[in-house]
Amino acid sequence: MKKYLAEFIGTFTLVFFGCGTAVVAGERVGF
Repeated sequence: MKKYLAEFIGTFTLVFFGCGTAVVAGERVGF
């Protein structure tokens, strides 16, 4: 069960940072 939790947190973190980076980059570029 701990393995699934770790994978879930890892995936969530990647998605969260990916979206956050896209939003910040979009604001700076002007999208």
